[in-house]
Amino acid sequence: MTFLFLLFLLKRIIYKVFTIHYSLMPHMEEAYVYLDGGYHSKISKHLGEGVHLKVDMKQFGITLAKQNKLWCSKVFYYTAPPYVGSNPNNEEKKKRADYDRFAHIMKKIPDFCFREGRCQKAEDDYNQKGVDTLITMDLMEMCKNKKIKNIVILTSDTDFVPILNKLKDDFGINVILAYYCDFVRNGNFSMSNHLWACCNNKFLISKKHFDLSKRKKKDESIVSTEKPNEQPQDSTPKVAKTPENTTEKTEQSEQSK
Repeated sequence: MTFLFLLFLLKRIIYKVFTIHYSLMPHMEEAYVYLDGGYHSKISKHLGEGVHLKVDMKQFGITLAKQNKLWCSKVFYYTAPPYVGSNPNNEEKKKRADYDRFAHIMKKIPDFCFREGRCQKAEDDYNQKGVDTLITMDLMEMCKNKKIKNIVILTSDTDFVPILNKLKDDFGINVILAYYCDFVRNGNFSMSNHLWACCNNKFLISKKHFDLSKRKKKDESIVSTEKPNEQPQDSTPKVAKTPENTTEKTEQSEQSK
């Protein structure tokens, strides 16, 4: 009886300690994170100097939320399977098999929504189709969840300006844009002023975010961000540097310290 009493007392003490510790922790608001897989892959390859950086995609979403002092309760990831012709060759078959393995693993991750569009071939180029619509649908569905007042979205696509404006103005959602800029006039990562203006807050993606989200060596649940045949279009209008871009460049230097 004495042993059971001491065990019970110990459990109560541990419970009290954790309760007090939790109550003293700063409150973190909940957020959903939306990742455009094509844009993420493009940034990953650029920062990896031609080699796609390997990260835990769910942890990457959590890292982006933490930067803004938010708790990431769900990550949405959007991509498209590789193009396979009516008479696929061996290379196309291998790329599709690799992608199917990738998708099968990703779909098993808790609180991680894996969304797939389709890949269309136009001459020698490959374009994702349906991805923008899936993102817009998920953003509208999120409005029904009154607990979520913050979103972080990784994109450079100006097609999302109308829905992001609606979330911000009609639903009071705090829209946070995660983006990358190489500060090169008419470069591959120029940012549209329209997308910039419709978001409440913005922050620059750096290699640090990828380093903080590296997958574990024995964890096969996440593979390289490289997608077969994925050559996402950069439909964003190219603009010159703006005062806002210059400010974000300062933020980039501060993050690298």
